[in-house]
Amino acid sequence: MTPGSTDASAVPVPPGTLETTCVPPLPSARAEAAPPRPTSPADPELRWRQAGRALLAKTIAEFAYEDLLGPVPEPEGWHRLELPADRPGEQAVEYRFRADRGAYGSWFVDPGSVRRSGHPAADPLAFIADAAPSLGISGETAGHLVREMAATLAADAQILATATRTAAELADLDYAQLEGHQTGHPWIIFNKGRVGFYEVMVITEEIRQLAIGRASADVIAEAAIRNGMRRLRDEGLQKVRAGITSFAELARVTG
Repeated sequence: MTPGSTDASAVPVPPGTLETTCVPPLPSARAEAAPPRPTSPADPELRWRQAGRALLAKTIAEFAYEDLLGPVPEPEGWHRLELPADRPGEQAVEYRFRADRGAYGSWFVDPGSVRRSGHPAADPLAFIADAAPSLGISGETAGHLVREMAATLAADAQILATATRTAAELADLDYAQLEGHQTGHPWIIFNKGRVGFYEVMVITEEIRQLAIGRASADVIAEAAIRNGMRRLRDEGLQKVRAGITSFAELARVTG
């Protein structure tokens, strides 16, 4: 899968939207390494770009840390990453960015410094398409990663839009609500937007006695279903009917 209209370095802006495209690099990239949370632009398009810049910087940092890609150091803290094209005759794509190196080989990429072929870059989906040949992944795998990253990016933009609660307000939220305000895993790139299928068995007295009596797994499962447990596929079908997922995704997961 190749994301549409990603030949430019940034997410397209609708006509009439004003944006500052040049963000001067900071003296140190560490301060910008984590997704920005305390403040965010009021304009949704600018907020989307802010989230995109942060996720792109995180992606470059993690791929470099895992030695999946090899940025070349340049003077004054800059690095160059050349990504060859997949087809003969196509031009390579060059990314340049400022970054600090931390303990154990970690990278701290300044989101505001990232350039794609000389232009400010804010599109992590385009980066996955650009890097696919260097990563040695198929188009199908690249498409899956783009889908995962799109969900993460949308969630990051939403977090920026709602980053107004105080610590005391967050402390009063239940676990599920609080998760919606968290920035996600500090290293894993694709970390939001997944839908889980669950087969949850409540341990009733009947099931406890069956387990003590060493009943077979089938007998215990039948008892659990009588007590309201949904099988994995039934759980998935309920999410399909609710429009949360698709039959294709259900079939991929459950077989």
